[in-house]
Amino acid sequence: MKCINCYREIDNGLKFCPKCGVMQPADRAAYELEHPELAEALPEDEIIEKVNLLAELPRTAMARDEFTQLIASDPHCDSIMNIADDGVATYGLAEPTAVEAWYAKCYELIGDKQGFYPYFVKLLTQQPEKARNLLHSQAADDLNLVLPSQEMNSTQPEPQLTEDGEIIPPLPPALPSQPPVIGVVYGPPTPDEYYPVDNASPSNEVKTLTSSTSANDLQPIEGQTMVECPICHQPIAYGMRQCPYCKQLLDWSYSSQDTQQEVGEKPKRGTLWTVLAILLALLIGGAGYYIYTSVKDKTHISKNDDDTNEPTGNPRKDAKQCANELLDLLENAYIETPDDYDELENDYKDIIEKYDDYYKDLGDDEMNEYQRAVTEFTENNPDINDRYEKAIRRIERQRSKID
Repeated sequence: MKCINCYREIDNGLKFCPKCGVMQPADRAAYELEHPELAEALPEDEIIEKVNLLAELPRTAMARDEFTQLIASDPHCDSIMNIADDGVATYGLAEPTAVEAWYAKCYELIGDKQGFYPYFVKLLTQQPEKARNLLHSQAADDLNLVLPSQEMNSTQPEPQLTEDGEIIPPLPPALPSQPPVIGVVYGPPTPDEYYPVDNASPSNEVKTLTSSTSANDLQPIEGQTMVECPICHQPIAYGMRQCPYCKQLLDWSYSSQDTQQEVGEKPKRGTLWTVLAILLALLIGGAGYYIYTSVKDKTHISKNDDDTNEPTGNPRKDAKQCANELLDLLENAYIETPDDYDELENDYKDIIEKYDDYYKDLGDDEMNEYQRAVTEFTENNPDINDRYEKAIRRIERQRSKID
């Protein structure tokens, strides 16, 4: 027969389960008639073994609905779904087998929590477009997919021959047109200096920027205002029409005559913000200290608060409380070493034994009522079973990576 708690096979006629210690019902036949699900119930060890087998099997096909359910607990679920759906359209996947293979490969990559997933999530929060290209390229490479535009038949033109039969080499690609020579004026520009200087003369104090001009030839004159280039952020003189480092044409029409004053005022504004931040920190700290000193001596908090996680004597309430404690333990567990897994098993058993020992001391009737409450709570709450299965799958994935 099976134990009514752990569902392991035990010898007939035993009053207590030798595995978990739970007392068995005196009238076994009546209990099995009242609980027909006992016949098909599986022990936790067998469930974990089946979960491990399913987790180890590589998936080569997966429907979109299944992919959505498997990543539903991920905080970036919506973004991942949009990227995966976009890949189906980008690569023109129309056949059901190709679509299912695509979602299976995407789930395999997302499930790699040690290699692919951390870098992908980092890109997803900072550079979503790069994250999209990363998932698409990785999945496409594994599935040997190419973009439709790359499947065009590239035909090479026939080579041209001379009269002697020699091949005429093709013409080189056209060079980009050279930009006009721009005059660089040191000092604040005038409206006439926003256009190229045609005739630069020594009287205009203009130095023409050519391809041979180096950064050393464009050193600022002493006393000039230095600003950062908006493109390469190198220090250049205020009013230069072209950056000597990145060759970017500059437009100073948006600048006001008070630029020099604004540059000098930035440190002052930074100091003001620092002072305001210090004052705000002192204000928040003082308020927190006042609240702490005003409530630290109050003793009206009940000793039997609901957060103590101790048995209350109410079987239904304790059944719900025990289930939530077990689920919280499994959902928050993080397995990095074999010792972590052993500690998780010990904590899991301690929670079960805490409630079982409590009701054993109350008597057989209270123990039976508690066991019925546990069974009814788990049967009437499918969400509890879903959470349990997801937590077990997550733990086994972590455990498989350290074996």
